[in-house]
Amino acid sequence: FPRYHTKENMITSTISHMLEMFEILDEKGFYGFMRSLCPGMDLNSEICYELQKKGKSSVPDAVIHGGDFVILEETKLDTYFSPKQLENHLKLFYDEYFNKRYKVLLTLSVKGISEDVKRELDKKISEVNNRFLKPEDGYILHKDLTFKSLIESIEEYKSNKKGFDFIFEDFKSLFREEFLLNEREFILNAQAAGGSMEKNKELSLFYFPDTKANISYKYLGLYKEKNIKI
Repeated sequence: FPRYHTKENMITSTISHMLEMFEILDEKGFYGFMRSLCPGMDLNSEICYELQKKGKSSVPDAVIHGGDFVILEETKLDTYFSPKQLENHLKLFYDEYFNKRYKVLLTLSVKGISEDVKRELDKKISEVNNRFLKPEDGYILHKDLTFKSLIESIEEYKSNKKGFDFIFEDFKSLFREEFLLNEREFILNAQAAGGSMEKNKELSLFYFPDTKANISYKYLGLYKEKNIKI
């Protein structure tokens, strides 16, 4: 998987590429995963993956569509989803995809959509479904996944085929490298303390050099003389 371009776009592209490989190399597992997003969708027709497709009202990070379904994907690497942006995505469903029976707005992030934004979004979805869509048109569904739950869901459905397993392991590795799995509470950050060890312990204080990335972890270990002290 590529490690370049704008980070958010790179992650979205990687997810789409992984799903394409999932479909090709493990069709049964892929179908199971897709139907976990929206039961009933027809997966027998060609499935298309489009990135940053510009619509009348918005530009979703990705659009996945097939015979009777469309999934609009919005990916965030922080915790904030803009209610206005999500509302504009909803307009696409009745402006451009009204003929798709299954309409899914998929939000992906590290920690999941906030309760406040989710309540506002659910209200808007209800309004759009009642005002603009008829039963025969199908209704909009919202599916919220963290990057971790995305991986867990795929692991639940995949069939352990070697070709896809190799790709999926690289996919998981990339997500860990980019700190997208919300695992920092289980990781100890070891730092060389040297001559400052005693002062660090006395003051319960450690200064990171400004040349190092400012990444938060639950645990800090000080390294000196081949030992780590927590």
